[in-house]
Amino acid sequence: MIWHQAHFDQLTELANRIELKRHLKCQLEDEFTNVGILLLDLDHFKDINDTLGHYYGDQLLTEVASRLVSLQSECSLISRIGGDEFVLVTTSNNSKQLSKLADKVLSLLKPSISLGQEQCHISASIGIAHTPNDGDTSELLLKAADQAMYQAKQHGRNGFAFFSAHMREQAEHRMALLKDLRVALTQQQFILYYQPIVAMKDQSIVKAEALIRWRHPEKGIVSPALFIPLAEETQLIHGIGEFIFSTACDTLRTLNQLDHHLQLSINVSPVQFTAKHSALNDWHQQLTGKGLTTEQFVIEITEGLMMNALPRTQQRLATLTKQGFALALDDFGTGYSSLAYLKQMDTDFIKIDKRFVDGIANNADDLALCEAMIMMAHQLGLKVIAEGIETATQHQLLLQAGCDFGQGFYYAKPMPKDELIKLLNKS
Repeated sequence: MIWHQAHFDQLTELANRIELKRHLKCQLEDEFTNVGILLLDLDHFKDINDTLGHYYGDQLLTEVASRLVSLQSECSLISRIGGDEFVLVTTSNNSKQLSKLADKVLSLLKPSISLGQEQCHISASIGIAHTPNDGDTSELLLKAADQAMYQAKQHGRNGFAFFSAHMREQAEHRMALLKDLRVALTQQQFILYYQPIVAMKDQSIVKAEALIRWRHPEKGIVSPALFIPLAEETQLIHGIGEFIFSTACDTLRTLNQLDHHLQLSINVSPVQFTAKHSALNDWHQQLTGKGLTTEQFVIEITEGLMMNALPRTQQRLATLTKQGFALALDDFGTGYSSLAYLKQMDTDFIKIDKRFVDGIANNADDLALCEAMIMMAHQLGLKVIAEGIETATQHQLLLQAGCDFGQGFYYAKPMPKDELIKLLNKS
């Protein structure tokens, strides 16, 4: 068998983890010894490997390790346990002392690191856990430190966070939700609701947005705001995305048979675009087999996807638009909009976010912003959909501003397919 460097690295990391747990076990068995753990993960280390290569990535890890060794007088163990993760073990559970140690780690990492001809800067996110509150076994302490480290990342990186009971509750809730989510996929607990989108001039229903809902057997309807982020994180979004597309296709076929010709909008996650293998590549062929056309669909994407589109994402977006799918930029104006991307990605619609619509009746600035977005979109050849319209006044102001389409409770709430059909039959 030929052993590559990756195999040796994996063996080293495994040996370090075993030594770490043995070391912690010995300290925890000593009733007079307190234990504190700092788990640090280098921020954006993947960018170093991707841009400079793994050779320089390994050099950076070596330099980080040599800097951390300078703290060995304050630690009972310093170890790299995998990838870009390091652990420092101390015999103190004093929060002030652990905070000082974390500050020292961050200070040690501040000076630039020479990698070939490049001067690189690195930072770290640090999670801190200690006995007795955070655990009395190596597994519990490491798990607690890991959760605290992710909290530090969520707070902007280049900092540290202590584990708390609230984090444990969040983790337990997350695990329970993930377990239920997996069951929901296999037992088909999801359903699509549809919110009509009207033409502003005559309020006729010309489009609808497909919105996923989770019918939990015990909790009732679960909002997508609660489960979609977890589905994206765990890649379950691919199965959910296929359910949305397939169900939307079935709905369109039913509407076509009833002579109701609507364009359906479906939300597509950035994860579906960035994944190595994505069912998006097969959507055009699936539509052909169902007797549907791409022109009957609008794919709603986020500003973040437009701004940070990787080559694979750009290629998939370009392919979908060439095939005839329309693109809508959702929540327009809430992020860092780039007008160049609106044309580059061949966008068809922008959707003005509800937070701008809410205040237009009483706030001149909000109305001015909506008017400016509508004018800009029209000059770029794009149509505008305003979301969250709830009053006749909002409708009238947006109509006067030239908005093309409206969506919101003023026209209709999201509804199951059967109710949508009844509404269309009346109109």
